[in-house]
Amino acid sequence: MDAGVNPLVPGTPRTPPLPLVRYQSSHLTGVYQAFVEAATQAGEVVLVIGASTSAPAVEAVRAGRRALALYRNPIELLRAQMGLAPPTVDAVQTALTQLGDLSKAGRPLMAHLNGLYTSRCPECNAAGVAQWFAWDRDAGKPYAKRVDCRRCGTAQEGPVDDQDVAAAGSFPPRGGPA
Repeated sequence: MDAGVNPLVPGTPRTPPLPLVRYQSSHLTGVYQAFVEAATQAGEVVLVIGASTSAPAVEAVRAGRRALALYRNPIELLRAQMGLAPPTVDAVQTALTQLGDLSKAGRPLMAHLNGLYTSRCPECNAAGVAQWFAWDRDAGKPYAKRVDCRRCGTAQEGPVDDQDVAAAGSFPPRGGPA
């Protein structure tokens, strides 16, 4: 190691940013950049192998170096790509719209996904979105649910109805929505 590189570089604690925060490791900001600046020259290539965060590649590029990074975790690869060239809001909205328009089970994906969790409020019978179903393994069907109801203005818990049981029966065993 070069005598000019201080192996004890202080860093600033940083909570991972959104999105995907729960899938990321926290790290000390500035440590990688300080080390790269001390150990390399501007424009040189920094090789990052198996990093557990996107920080080494992002901080190397910010230090004026080129980075070649190999990640085993696709979430960290995505974070590094977003940290180096974040997408515009328009690009994200376009991508989400295109995703929602893709066909799934003969209808747009968004309609399909919404349909998976559509249920009636156990209190007023209005259409709502199920938060969860309680499942009786022996009977092989749900017996209770919690539904976000717009009419009631709150989530209501109660027994399932015939439509819920029929919808649950349309999924292969252990293949239904979480």
